[in-house]
Amino acid sequence: MSCRNSFDTAAWTSCDPGTLQELAGRLRTTRHRERVRRTVAPSIILLALMVGTWTASQAMWHFDSHYGGISCLEVQASLNLFESGRLPDALNKKMAAHLRECPRCQSQLRDVSQQPDEVGTAPLFNYSMLASMRSVR
Repeated sequence: MSCRNSFDTAAWTSCDPGTLQELAGRLRTTRHRERVRRTVAPSIILLALMVGTWTASQAMWHFDSHYGGISCLEVQASLNLFESGRLPDALNKKMAAHLRECPRCQSQLRDVSQQPDEVGTAPLFNYSMLASMRSVR
């Protein structure tokens, strides 16, 4: 058997004018759609991952809000002392400002206020130790 072209050019018929241009246009469109599909789908996935990461980082940032010039972590560490009135005036003002704005810390304060007196007056954390830890960072 011969390895020659199996197309019998004698059997070909001529095309209507514009048929080849139409077929070439369809082929270009198909190739373009395939390129777009190969590039857009990964781009959308990457964008979704970026948005998810950004959203998670924002949620983590809001976890430690800084209302009134003091963080939630500092407020929660000193809630028992605040409740018992044993904080220095400057810190007491910062705590009060923070508690006016932060619903999470307000909830924590309500929980501390509802505890029995012997538990409610025991300090959870030494504030000066917390301040020294923050200055080390």
